[in-house]
Amino acid sequence: MTHDEPRHLHSLDIARGIAAFAVVFWHWQHFFVVGLQPRADFRAQLQPMFSVFRLFYMHGHEAVSLFFSLSGFIFFWLFARNISDGTLSLSRFFLHRFSRLYPLHLATLLLVAVAQPIYRLQHGANFVYAWNDLPHFLLNLLLLSTIGRDTGLSFNGPSWSVSVEMTLYAIFFLSCAILKPRLIAMLVIALSGYLLLGHYKTTLGTAVGSFFIGGCMSALYTILTRDAARMRIAKAIVAGVPVLCLTAYLVPAGPAGLLPRVVLPGDEPDLLTVVIFPLCILALALAEFLRPEVFARVARLTRLGQLSYSVYLIHFPLQLFLMIAIARLGIDARIFYTPLALFVFFATLIVLGLVSHYQFEMPVQRWLRTTYASDTEP
Repeated sequence: MTHDEPRHLHSLDIARGIAAFAVVFWHWQHFFVVGLQPRADFRAQLQPMFSVFRLFYMHGHEAVSLFFSLSGFIFFWLFARNISDGTLSLSRFFLHRFSRLYPLHLATLLLVAVAQPIYRLQHGANFVYAWNDLPHFLLNLLLLSTIGRDTGLSFNGPSWSVSVEMTLYAIFFLSCAILKPRLIAMLVIALSGYLLLGHYKTTLGTAVGSFFIGGCMSALYTILTRDAARMRIAKAIVAGVPVLCLTAYLVPAGPAGLLPRVVLPGDEPDLLTVVIFPLCILALALAEFLRPEVFARVARLTRLGQLSYSVYLIHFPLQLFLMIAIARLGIDARIFYTPLALFVFFATLIVLGLVSHYQFEMPVQRWLRTTYASDTEP
């Protein structure tokens, strides 16, 4: 039996969408912040449909590491070979990455810059993220919010990962151009991120580690799918990873019953970041390779992945504007304990994500690419 490698991995798009919504659930607690402090009467267990979405409410922030590993897998799968053989230039690569990330980053940065002073007049403090001065605005404008001053998150706080992502792209391109996309090189860079860089800047170190561990999974995917004799190994991974995840969830140690943390610098990374997320990505990709017809049936859900960036960057500005609105209307923030508020918020966020992606991001992206380059990315 032979298999044709899929040209698009729907499973990873779906995973990326789920990760974005997990972060939004984690940030639901923002609605119960007054100024910069949580309300005295805030109870996490009272958040709407907590029993259903408990894992996301309590540990949704872990999904950011999943984002980085997904990016690593996809970038090595799609671009590494073209970079190493010189068919994808540095200028072309960064134009495409910049045009994808920067327009919405800039738009949400400006929205928050306008809205925070209004919230500050109402409450006497900024909403959630304190560092909203001119130096931090410039750092955000230049995509240096995480690489520059490390005083804390500022403006559209979730955009810190965009700053990190651009740094990852630079390391990725250089590693492919100089070291070539070899498994051992990716593993060394991943471990260097976790063990060395993590000592000095834990967030960036974990991001580098997660991205290149994702690249390692991409290399393993290629190794396993290019040789029919290795199909048994691929099938074993697809069958075994769900068992590993279930076991990890049931073990009564670590966050939400996840496996205990390994001994690495700082609070991160843990086995969820280093082992479980990467193996889940590999298992999903292999499952789609083995049974593409199954994932073709849910191809429409790949829109979750297409909207993931929009949802991720828009959700905090939407929260900020809603908090301003309820203060003007004299509505208590406890309304956000209700399932109706959860439904309305997510419905609004999805609509805004669709409008942003198709009516703003994609047109601006096309304009930037056609204006500043004579060719287009395959």
